[in-house]
Amino acid sequence: RILAVTASAMPDQIAECLRAGMDGHVTKPVDRRTLLDTIAMREPAHA
Repeated sequence: RILAVTASAMPDQIAECLRAGMDGHVTKPVDRRTLLDTIAMREPAHA
């Protein structure tokens, strides 16, 4: 998985990251809980 970590939170710039192939986006300064939640949402469910 690839997460973009940027200082930009503008919707068009987030969409650009996703179009470029990122699996998710987190803005700086990074909040630990938000980062972990974003990673967890991108992980496949275990069978």
